[in-house]
Amino acid sequence: MKERQVLANVSTQEAADLTFWMMEPPRGDWAFTVLGGLHGQSRQDLDADGWADMPGYKRGVLRPRLFWENGKGRTLFTTLGVMAEDRRGGTLAGAAAPDGRPFVQFLDTRRVDTGSVLRIPLAGNRLVTLRGSLAWRSERRLLGDFLERGRQITWFGEAVLMGSSGRHNWLVGGALQQDAYDGRDLPAFDYRFTTPGLFLQDEIELGNLSTLGISARLDHHSRYGTFASPRLSLLHKPAPGWRLRLSAGTGFFAPTPFTEETIETGLARLRIPLPLAAERARGASIDASWSRRSFEVVATLYGSHVRHPSQHRTAAAGAVELVNSNEPVRTWGTELLGRYRREGFVLMATHGFSRSTEGNPEAFGRREVPLTPRNSASLIAIWETEDWGRVGVEVYYTGRQWLEENPYRSRGRGCLIFGTLIEKRFGAVRAFINFENLGNVRQTRYDPLVRPSRAADGRWTVDAWAPLDGRVINGGLRFPF
Repeated sequence: MKERQVLANVSTQEAADLTFWMMEPPRGDWAFTVLGGLHGQSRQDLDADGWADMPGYKRGVLRPRLFWENGKGRTLFTTLGVMAEDRRGGTLAGAAAPDGRPFVQFLDTRRVDTGSVLRIPLAGNRLVTLRGSLAWRSERRLLGDFLERGRQITWFGEAVLMGSSGRHNWLVGGALQQDAYDGRDLPAFDYRFTTPGLFLQDEIELGNLSTLGISARLDHHSRYGTFASPRLSLLHKPAPGWRLRLSAGTGFFAPTPFTEETIETGLARLRIPLPLAAERARGASIDASWSRRSFEVVATLYGSHVRHPSQHRTAAAGAVELVNSNEPVRTWGTELLGRYRREGFVLMATHGFSRSTEGNPEAFGRREVPLTPRNSASLIAIWETEDWGRVGVEVYYTGRQWLEENPYRSRGRGCLIFGTLIEKRFGAVRAFINFENLGNVRQTRYDPLVRPSRAADGRWTVDAWAPLDGRVINGGLRFPF
């Protein structure tokens, strides 16, 4: 079977997408698929202030995948991905930033990646899994008057032996990973990290109602040292339809110059005054689920504690520093999911509560982590039949959240976004139309996107805490050939 999907977007975004997907029927032991697409969007200034609220871009992607299976349990999966994207933002032609000068933004990205998974069954109910991947990424970024070019290469290899013995399902393995960055214009941020690791896991059946999971990992980072990461989980089924799970563990994160902020702004204004330390985390969660016939309910309570978190703080004029905070990040929250299924109808509701605090990098004391809403919720209803098609309605709510370095407000407004999808079958062809954000909620309806003065990290815009694109309508056809 081969299938092509064509998608065209209209409305407040002038966008176009062409996506094709092909799957060749298995021929003997082999099969393959190809996914590709061409996507584009023009720059959009929705509030007519001369700044592109929605950047323009042109992107092409191609990803073939190859599958092999010998009929005796041995399998091979391999893939290759290629992506090229050119993105343009900043001021429009003839417009200027608040300092009276045009501000050009562009980001050109090229990426190639490949990966493979080989599974080899052995005698005695054993299985060997070999995995490997390699990713190369090159970026060329202009933010105002500074051109920044760099490339990142990451590769990974892993070997795992797994099996079962009595009440034990176990695995042991080793991994080796390397992450390297070469900054052509900012060589001070170059790095090459190599991390070998060993790990093991054992799941022990404690009778018919409980399973105990024990795992541990030992990693040696070439810059930050050696880390042990144990984890423990317990699954219990107290009654038909009920499942209780308790888990706890630790972990670490090796910081690099690339954070959520610098991925957007680049490294030109970043300073690292002191050597960074690895972040150390510990956390625990407990969840309970109940299901009966068409109903399912899942509730989760979780918490985490992160020591030495990396933070940005304002340095001298026109610069920011990346440092380890002396205060930990503490997070706890709940998640609730309810689902009802009956024939072709599905109704699902979710709610999430999160409270996360950190040390204030600009003052004494603690603060809530910016851009982390306490409450979020969703309601989704879908009706589908094989002959007619499907109709869906979705509603999403995002609660208020604290903002950082926003001159217009300290907290974002709560947002209620709803949309609908209609898909109709005409023989083998499927036509669909999708309405997103029908209420046309848009951040620039409340405040400007452009700041009155440039931030220390180089940005002229505030963080996005609500949709920037407003109402979007897209439609298309899916047809086999």
